[in-house]
Amino acid sequence: MLPVPVHIPPERVPPIAKEVSSTKQTWVILFWFVSALALIMGLGWQGHDTGERIGGASFWFLVSFALGLKHYKIMRCANRAVERATDPNVTWTLAGRDLVAYTDRGVSLPDASFKLSQSQATMLTALPSATLRQ
Repeated sequence: MLPVPVHIPPERVPPIAKEVSSTKQTWVILFWFVSALALIMGLGWQGHDTGERIGGASFWFLVSFALGLKHYKIMRCANRAVERATDPNVTWTLAGRDLVAYTDRGVSLPDASFKLSQSQATMLTALPSATLRQ
């Protein structure tokens, strides 16, 4: 069963997108640091057993670099969502855990769409806090 899309007001998008971007930036730094360590270790090994060690180091380099690249792409999409949130021709829809941007013609904008965590999706659809009038 497909999730029911929920329309999201544009003013609710930037805080969530900034949070996603900040979180993903931390993961990018972590994964690429591990990738750099694996590369340095692979280049620094010498001796009779270097082939196996270099193979292991290159495996971890590729895995951590690919994970960092995945998080970098999500971070970039979240940053673009912050920029496009003020555009009056863009509407926002939450489909499951995907925050999808659409133009006024109904064309999706994949460069400004990204996946949220369950808690972020809940925060995005929660009712705004009530304020007392004076």
